[in-house]
Amino acid sequence: MRSRTGYVLCLDECGTHDMEYVDPDFPVFVLVGVLVGEKYYSKTLISRVRTFKQRHCPNPNALLHSRDVRRQTGDFAFLQESRSRRQSFYEAINELVAGLRMRLFASVIDKRRLRNRFISLVNPYEVSIAHLLKPGVRPPPITRPLSTKTHRYPGRSPWKIS
Repeated sequence: MRSRTGYVLCLDECGTHDMEYVDPDFPVFVLVGVLVGEKYYSKTLISRVRTFKQRHCPNPNALLHSRDVRRQTGDFAFLQESRSRRQSFYEAINELVAGLRMRLFASVIDKRRLRNRFISLVNPYEVSIAHLLKPGVRPPPITRPLSTKTHRYPGRSPWKIS
């Protein structure tokens, strides 16, 4: 009998789930899930991210927050130093992500449309998580790296590896 593969599902959101005030400049709520095989996560992904950070970040314990990387602040202020260093960093992180075996799932909610659709306010986080975890969504077999039973590991994101 074949044993079943476990998965790690890392979730992150962008925007706020507040439905009382909807920001006209950013009226969406986004929930993204990255699904990775449990063994691959522990044996491969963690070490690849750690190696990347040791090679390319002055602080190898830096958290890879896209906001800080994009704005070149905090642990990523070094990206302001030179264009070649920034280019090298971006090429390396793109290569890292493109070479990882993972599946990406996303749910984008237009909060204006959601608010107009229901009589009472509905939490977009709950709608998004229900969509991402609906029973019909299963990971397809991973046969090659992509460019594009779950377990909860509180506080453990692949991007927060120290």
